[in-house]
Amino acid sequence: MKQLALFFILFFSFSLKSQSVMSSCAASPTVTDLYRKDADRLALRREYHINLPEKDSVKINPTLRHNYLSALLAVYNATTIPARDTVISLLNIHTNPTPELNGLLIFADGGNFWMQSLLNSVVPTGYAPFDNLMSQYHLDIQTYYMASQYDVAVLRTDSNSNMLAMAPRFAALASVLGASATAVSSDARNITDSINPAFTLLTYSYGWGSCENGCDFRAYWTFKVYNDCKVEYVGASGNPLVITGLAQQAASLHNLQVYPNPAQNKLIITFGQAQYNTEICLINALGQQVLHTSLNATNSQNLDLSGLESGLYYLQVKNAEGMSVVKVVKE
Repeated sequence: MKQLALFFILFFSFSLKSQSVMSSCAASPTVTDLYRKDADRLALRREYHINLPEKDSVKINPTLRHNYLSALLAVYNATTIPARDTVISLLNIHTNPTPELNGLLIFADGGNFWMQSLLNSVVPTGYAPFDNLMSQYHLDIQTYYMASQYDVAVLRTDSNSNMLAMAPRFAALASVLGASATAVSSDARNITDSINPAFTLLTYSYGWGSCENGCDFRAYWTFKVYNDCKVEYVGASGNPLVITGLAQQAASLHNLQVYPNPAQNKLIITFGQAQYNTEICLINALGQQVLHTSLNATNSQNLDLSGLESGLYYLQVKNAEGMSVVKVVKE
C-alpha cells in the first residue's frame, strides 16, 4: 500500500477539483525567502502585461509584490491539498527565471579608464555619473569580458529590481555603448497568474522532453487564492506525470531501480540500459534541491547521502524520454 501512496497523490492532483481549504498568507523567513523572486517576477510580468506606469521604474510595485507573495505562501501552506505536494514538494516549481532581477550587462570601449577600473574590480571607477548609478542601485562588478569591438562588464545587485528599466539609465551615459539585462536560461518549471478582484489565480507548470526550444510535454496545476487566504484547487491539465512510491522498481525510464530504500549513507540508481543526458536531482521536503548529478553513457549512479539529515526526500530522474520521481527515506 505504501508503494502506491505517492501515485495516488499525483492521481488525485489530476482528478480532484474544487478542493478548498483555509490557509495562511504568512510563513517563516526561510520559506518566505524561497518565494520572493517568484513574487517579484510575477509583479514585473503584470506591470508589463497591462502596461502599468510602474514598468518604467527600477523599483518593483510593492503592492503587487506583496499580493503575489501572499498568494504563493497560501498555496505553500495548503498542505492538505494533494496537488500542493506535487507542485511544491515533488517538483519544486518556481517561476521561469525571466525577467532578470539582478544582473546587468554594460557594453563599452575597454580603453575607457572606468572600464579599466571595472576590469580590475575597482569600484568606484572614478566616472561619477556611472558610479552614482552603481551606488543608487547597489551594484557591484561580477565579471568582465574582453572582446574585439567592445568589452562587457557584468554588474550584479542583491536587490531584486526591474533590470529592463535600469538598463536605459546606464545606456544614456556618455561613453557607454549599450546596456541590457543579463540573459537567463529557460527552465521547465514556471508559475503564471491571472488577477481577479476576489482572488489570484496561480498556475504551476512543469515541462519535460527537449525543453531547450520548448518542452514537448507539460503539466499544469491551477489554484485560486482568495483575499482571505483561502485556497481552492481548480484542477490539472496537460500531460500526466508518472510518480512512483517506495517501490525499488519503477515502471518508467528503462526499468529504473532505486535501492536501498530506506537508505542510510548511499543510494544506488540503476537502469536496464545505458542512459544519455539524464538529470538526477534529490529534493527535500521543503522543495529544495540538495543533490544534483547527471548520467551520460552509463547505466548506474551512486548518491552519497551521508551529509543529509534523516527524513523524506524525492528523487527526480528525467531525460528527453520522460521523468520519474521516487520517494526516498534517509534513515
